Amino acid sequence: MSATRVALCNIVFFLLLTPALSLAAEVGARAPEFSLPNLRNPQQTVDLASNRGKLLYVDFWSAWCQPCRDKMPRLDALGKAFDSLEIVGVNVDKFVGDAYLYLSRSPVEYPIALDITGETAQKFGVKTLPVGFLIDTQGVIRGVTTSGSEEEFEKLTSLVESLAPPMNPVENVR
Repeated sequence: MSATRVALCNIVFFLLLTPALSLAAEVGARAPEFSLPNLRNPQQTVDLASNRGKLLYVDFWSAWCQPCRDKMPRLDALGKAFDSLEIVGVNVDKFVGDAYLYLSRSPVEYPIALDITGETAQKFGVKTLPVGFLIDTQGVIRGVTTSGSEEEFEKLTSLVESLAPPMNPVENVR
């Protein structure tokens, strides 16, 4: 067998095994640890450990992703409606300036972490945007959202309602 054919067989074999070996975060699994620079203050970090004991929604996004951008104001409102819910945005743009530019036009109050290398996105198994993970107070993933659709946001809101008492009426986020 030629070296090219052997290499091709190895690649196909690896790709067949990749789903089984994936580090993708799934409902019921512990959320991967991460510590990333804060976009607004790079000397500070945004991490999973400092949010233990809180309900946390980690939203992976990019400035070029329209569904990501559409989702952000609703997430901001959701975070304000629930005292025990923290929202963290994880920006995966390669150029930080893209995130700064977008947020200068459409600011949100929740922290934005920078995942320029994509390492954290890889730990979570992010393959498409937008994607978000609802993590309970014990660090277990309770829900995964994979679009910015209104229907999916309603499901996320309902799941948050079931896990955290509202601080303000939920009608403000819908």
